[in-house]
Amino acid sequence: VHLLESKPHKVYYHRSESEVVVAWLASGFDLYACFAPLVNKPDAIRGCNMLLKWIKQEESNLFINSSPVW
Repeated sequence: VHLLESKPHKVYYHRSESEVVVAWLASGFDLYACFAPLVNKPDAIRGCNMLLKWIKQEESNLFINSSPVW
């Protein structure tokens, strides 16, 4: 069951006393990130963007995009 199946939002931001949680749902990926409780929304989104940029740069090292056929 998809976490935000019943919600129309693409980005979900939740702040509590103990953490900040961001869930970002896009057509090509889902990103779930936790931050310290004092991180504000713009900084959390900026952190997610930086993470996505790094993942894109390191995609070939992080994921098996093609496997050899024997």
